[in-house]
This record gives sequence, C-alpha cells and structure tokens, in this order.
Amino acid sequence: MFYPVAIIILGMKTKSFVGLSIDALDGRPGVHTARYAGDYDDEANMAKVLEELFMHDNRDAHFETVAGLRKPTGEFVVSSGRVEGSIAEEKMGNGGRGYDPIFFSNELGKNFWQIYS
Repeated sequence: MFYPVAIIILGMKTKSFVGLSIDALDGRPGVHTARYAGDYDDEANMAKVLEELFMHDNRDAHFETVAGLRKPTGEFVVSSGRVEGSIAEEKMGNGGRGYDPIFFSNELGKNFWQIYS
C-alpha cells in the first residue's frame, strides 16, 4: 500500500498508489512515502531521507505507481509503472511535490523538480 488518491471520472472510479523505494534504506519509505517523517510533510520527509542517506554511496531509488479503474460496466483495469533514479545529495528547487526536489530520473537526466519548473 502506498498513498492513495481516489477520483471519479465520467462515472468511472479510480484509485492509485505511489511509493518511493530507496535501495540503501531497504526499500523505505515504501508504504510510508507520504508520511515518512510524520503527518504528510514534504519538507520533513525529504529531510529525513537525506539524513538517513548521509554517508551512503548507493543512492539508487525508484518510484512505483499502481492505478486501478472500475468502469461503469463493473470491469476492473489495473496498470502500473516504475521510474528508476537516485536520490540527490541535497534538495534542488522549491517546486513540485513530495520528493521531486531530491529524486533524479535516470531516463530524463534531471530531477523531478526541474521537469515541472
């Protein structure tokens, strides 16, 4: 279980779960991605991750998302995706959400904050 987002679109109910897993932290924050340092505080979450990774050489990480959709017919469709990357040594930028300022995408060659700014 990651943090849930529920939406109703044109009579179809959707639910998605997003989680950040960091290799050096044995997959944490994982199921606690949104509330890793407490009560859904992005700044505190990033600070906790950066503190726990201090002196770690392996900063490999990935975001994983699973989304489900129930159509009005009752059919249920599930899809998932994964983005490989690493955790930066320090925060870059003040935009985005969640871990965007510290998550570096291998595929895009920039952190998530840079993508949205």
